[in-house]
Amino acid sequence: MPENIFERKLHIPRTKEGEREPEIMEQIREFHAKMEEVEGFVGIGLFGSTIKGYSDSSSDIDCIIFYDPNDKDSRQISHEIFAKADSVKEEMERTGKREVNYDVHNISARRFEGLIRGEERAFWGVPFPLENFLTAICQVTTGEKISAYRRVFMDKLKRLPSERQKEIYDLLMAFFDRVEQPGVRKLVERKPELAGRASEILAARRELWAERVHRFLGIPDEASGGNGESDSGTGI
Repeated sequence: MPENIFERKLHIPRTKEGEREPEIMEQIREFHAKMEEVEGFVGIGLFGSTIKGYSDSSSDIDCIIFYDPNDKDSRQISHEIFAKADSVKEEMERTGKREVNYDVHNISARRFEGLIRGEERAFWGVPFPLENFLTAICQVTTGEKISAYRRVFMDKLKRLPSERQKEIYDLLMAFFDRVEQPGVRKLVERKPELAGRASEILAARRELWAERVHRFLGIPDEASGGNGESDSGTGI
């Protein structure tokens, strides 16, 4: 079994051969640096094949761009983020770099509180419920700002009744299962030597994901016999 299937750093950009993707990581860092020119930009969260272990030379980079309007007009800040991201994407594609696909989401504490209370299930008409929001910030992210937001969210989650914590935890695990199963199937399809081991791989990744949720969000308290740990910087 290739080492990267069960390694603790589950979401590091890799090829389907298990090799690290330094070019992708460098492109993401460059993308982040240029986005920092826009007011309200917080960081970038990665998802898709580049962090699931089945990317190849034709794979795009899929990500979410997080922003916080900081009491300013959220729609205006979002438009400015999109405009900058479009410009950077076009510049990168002109120089032969990988295509970047992205969406933009408000990561403010105010919006998080609305999701916790069940007041929001969509973002400008696009479904983006609580489990999507929390999953996104538990993925690989860029920069240092995201750590502060994780700590705020962890504190708010730990103040909830244990029943609500468990409910949110179960939502996150169910969402993981829905998203990860197709990814593991693709991984097995592209790596014949893993034939027949999809269930084993999925179970191992599920365990790692549960640990990651507890580490970043501290829920549920009994998951690791403690109250979670601070984010020590697992971004790129």
